[in-house]
Amino acid sequence: MARHIKILNELEKKKFQYPPFLSSDDRKKIFKFTEWELKSISELRTNSNKVGFILLYNYFKEIKKFYMPQHFNKADITYVAKYLNINIRDISFKKHIKNTYMRYRQLILKKLGIQKYSIRTQKLVLNEALLLCSSRKKTKVIFVGLLDFMRRNKIEIPTYYSISEIISDALKIFEASLIKKIDEHLNRKDKGFFDQLFEFDDKYYDSQNEMSKIKRYKLTLLKKINQSTKPSKIKENIKDLQMLKALFDKLRPFINKLKLSSEVIRYYSQILIKSQIFQIKRRDKNKYLLIICFIINQYYSLNDILIEKLIQTTQSNTNSCLKIHKENFYKDRYNKQELFKDSINSTHTSSDGQKYIIAVDSLNSNFSFKYFGKGKGVSVYSFIDGSHRLFYSTVISSSEREASYVIDGLLYNDVVESDMHSTDTHGYSEIIFGITHFIGVTFAPRIKNFKDQRLYGFENKSC
Repeated sequence: MARHIKILNELEKKKFQYPPFLSSDDRKKIFKFTEWELKSISELRTNSNKVGFILLYNYFKEIKKFYMPQHFNKADITYVAKYLNINIRDISFKKHIKNTYMRYRQLILKKLGIQKYSIRTQKLVLNEALLLCSSRKKTKVIFVGLLDFMRRNKIEIPTYYSISEIISDALKIFEASLIKKIDEHLNRKDKGFFDQLFEFDDKYYDSQNEMSKIKRYKLTLLKKINQSTKPSKIKENIKDLQMLKALFDKLRPFINKLKLSSEVIRYYSQILIKSQIFQIKRRDKNKYLLIICFIINQYYSLNDILIEKLIQTTQSNTNSCLKIHKENFYKDRYNKQELFKDSINSTHTSSDGQKYIIAVDSLNSNFSFKYFGKGKGVSVYSFIDGSHRLFYSTVISSSEREASYVIDGLLYNDVVESDMHSTDTHGYSEIIFGITHFIGVTFAPRIKNFKDQRLYGFENKSC
């Protein structure tokens, strides 16, 4: 592993190493020109030192990081110089003396109560890096986590390369501790068991494939997990799962002892998946760490995928069955409706009343304790066809019988010509039966307690 691992790209690195770009409003908020600042620069001889000290102090107060004077923003230099009534041409940081710069840093750290980045604070940052590495987060996440840690604990933020070096060391230490644990729990027999994965698969040793140029390692065959739902591919996954289970059972006794987080397992597993097998064979230190993490990750991943495919297939079949059932249901319902139709062009209508409370005076409103309590209300008598389309309605008193208005709805509309009409018990009477017969409409009411009613009939339809 390199001494400095790559964490940030060039653009991010430049943004970290250079002072932030400040707007005019930001400058007014950041540069306060306090009494302490003005007193401190009064003892300085050159104008460059005065402006440099103000910028160094305020940048650090805001970011908790010191920047090189050569990197100061020109707009910020102009703003400070204008406030101090200094000519911008008198300011130059090209020959900034290092000792002077270090003296300013110590003075600012003491004023703000920030710990200098030293060997002692470096150990604190390294311990935090080890905690972050134990969950094997991405290096950029570790980098940001260390910046937050240093700000919380009032530690000076060092250069990018210093933080990169700490993360590199933390990763080395963490990996070394894992390798040590594995060496303590894996004996020579166990290692030989896992070394079998670096051998060619048995199917490449038969008479047909013995001279084949393309030979696959057992470990290579376990890398790819098929996502297909075809039975042949699922069988291949099950076969791989059985092999992984045998390896996983071998590891089970000391998996808990290693205390590997899911992020660590996934990280080292991906290294093996992306590497060539001959490259893994050459690794003497972390070869078995990679194999163990690979086996654990593939075992759980393959289990998840097979369960997912089972759920997916079951849901797909369930949806297909529901679709067929719905189609059969609607087809059966349509056939039943056809049985009850007198003819293809017949129209079946119905009417019923709904009660509404009226809060204002109305000629049609009336008292009805059953429906309105102590208030008044009306009944809206509505007519609809078989498609639930409203073609006639009228407002009547809630105390009137609805049967008196059935003929009105059948005759006084120009929209629907009814062949059969239905009402509830409140909408029928013997007279309605007779009138509907003479106007050519079949009256089919839904009568309550039908068995208790008196029935009438005609001897001949022509009567």
